[in-house]
Amino acid sequence: MTAGAVRHRSPRTARHLARLRRHWPWLAVVGTVAIGLLVMYLDHWRRGLFTIGVASLLGAVFRAVLPARRVALLVVRSRAFDVATLVTLGLVIMVLSAVIPTLPR
Repeated sequence: MTAGAVRHRSPRTARHLARLRRHWPWLAVVGTVAIGLLVMYLDHWRRGLFTIGVASLLGAVFRAVLPARRVALLVVRSRAFDVATLVTLGLVIMVLSAVIPTLPR
């Protein structure tokens, strides 16, 4: 390709990229949960659970500050209910990951 050449995307690719840009908050939350599950799989369950709790808090922040059309897949009920539920879930998961005693091997 020359320096002046413009790379054209197909309309289908453009639609997919637009959809990904539109759902980036949801993708960030799901990606963080996936990282937490991977960490748990690698035998670090406390860190993995903590990461999943952080993902829930991240979802609460997105739901609190972004309009409903930007976080469409995180909207379940009213904004206050969603934020309260996600914050409670995140904090409970994080606290439980910290206080459950480790069994001796």
